[in-house]
Amino acid sequence: FLPAIFLLVAAFLVNIALGRMIATERSNIGLLKAFGYGDLAVAVHYAQSALVIGAAGALLGTAAGLVLGRNVADLYRAYYHFPTLEFAVGPLTLAGAWTAALLAVGAGAAVAVRQAVRLPPAEALAPPRPPAYRQSTGWPATLAGRLDAKSRIILRRIARFPGRALSTLAGIAMAIALLVVSGAFPAVMDRLLMVQFAVANRQDATLTFIQPLGSESFHAAARLPGVLAAEPFRAEDMRFRKGRREVREVVLGLPFDARLSRPVDREGHAVDPPASGVALSRALARRLEAQPGDIIEVIQVSGRQVRETVRVSRIVDPMVGSAAYMNLEALGRLVREPDRISGVHVRLDPSRHADFNARLKDTPALAGVSFVRQAETSMRKAYDQGVGVMTSIYLVFAAIMAGGVAFSASRVTLAEQERDLATLRVLGFTRAETSYILMGELLVLALLAIVPGCLLGTGLGVQLMRLFQTDMYSFDFVFSPGAYAFAIAFTLLCVLVAGLIVRTGVDRLDLVAVLKARD
Repeated sequence: FLPAIFLLVAAFLVNIALGRMIATERSNIGLLKAFGYGDLAVAVHYAQSALVIGAAGALLGTAAGLVLGRNVADLYRAYYHFPTLEFAVGPLTLAGAWTAALLAVGAGAAVAVRQAVRLPPAEALAPPRPPAYRQSTGWPATLAGRLDAKSRIILRRIARFPGRALSTLAGIAMAIALLVVSGAFPAVMDRLLMVQFAVANRQDATLTFIQPLGSESFHAAARLPGVLAAEPFRAEDMRFRKGRREVREVVLGLPFDARLSRPVDREGHAVDPPASGVALSRALARRLEAQPGDIIEVIQVSGRQVRETVRVSRIVDPMVGSAAYMNLEALGRLVREPDRISGVHVRLDPSRHADFNARLKDTPALAGVSFVRQAETSMRKAYDQGVGVMTSIYLVFAAIMAGGVAFSASRVTLAEQERDLATLRVLGFTRAETSYILMGELLVLALLAIVPGCLLGTGLGVQLMRLFQTDMYSFDFVFSPGAYAFAIAFTLLCVLVAGLIVRTGVDRLDLVAVLKARD
């Protein structure tokens, strides 16, 4: 989905850049055709220009992709503690990437090249037909009456060239949308980690036993040095069967009113285990095609291998995990082993961590201990590294897009309005006033692009979150005002910088030469 967005944007940029290049070279196209060059030769000329740029971009993209791929492989190797993980790219992958890039460039160039081919020599050599002006009525006339002359010039150009204005507005809106999407990832992951480690799992450590033990093990864990609170749990590996569908998943047995570790739904509300029956996660219920009230069969994988039928009491929609949940005592009765637990969640006194760890080394019944804060730190570190790279890519792409569209629009506007701007300078307008006319159109379109850009980015973000959902993770789009503010500010900054670069052309205008130039 993401490469498709990038390729679509690339095709759009090529179309805008090549179309405006052709618009400024009308007379050259007319001369070529007048000297005997056919439509095919003109089309090949501009198509080759686009394909050369596309090939150069694909070459740079290949080099950047190789570097990025190695970095991602190193990130996975460090996170999963693989001894080695090599990044390799086959010829088919490179061929596919180059083909996609050149097809995107070709699609973007096709529309613009068609304009060049359809230009008759006589029409191309003649100056463009001037727009038809008429007296405005209604609210446009009221609005124009309240503006100064320079602002009316800006609005008149936008109204007289709607196609060009819409293409500029669309390019800037797509740049904002990309940054909104890039800002959605940190917001979603921050919420997921916050819910997982601040609401769902509030214990400091989880002690897991080698095998289920009696209640005396819970009391022994509660008496360990530094333990402030303790909470038992039981985990049983089960096969769930409904009709022809069978899924292997874990059933977690939790006490009522659990405080340290409990399932949490998408809204961040804690969910108690049902008094009877079993609660299925949304992902597990989807795989089984089960609904509340259905009777399903559960088969214990190890131990007594108990086979029983249970009723689905409710569907839980957690952000992480696809387990099933039961009351601790009910699960014990189901597997014919009441009053046994698989482990204990504990809250610790920070000042006694050393004593706690020292005692654990002398506890042979433990299969393992996981410290929640260390897991959170590890996940956040890996997330920051991975998302940092992706955010950088989004920023570069959005800057190129917004800046490229703005620069192209400003250049075409300057080329078309050289005589008008020079005339204004001769009439006594200052450089600042003429620059305002040049850049005002661009800034107005940028401001108009904010709302559609934010709406487009929100729609893309929602769709991406749906595509990223798996059996283990469920993502909801999170509205982050900071992300939207950054997307708008960064895009407007790129537009402003591009406009200021083109604005220097106003200072270099040769007033006499421009005014003497023939149409």
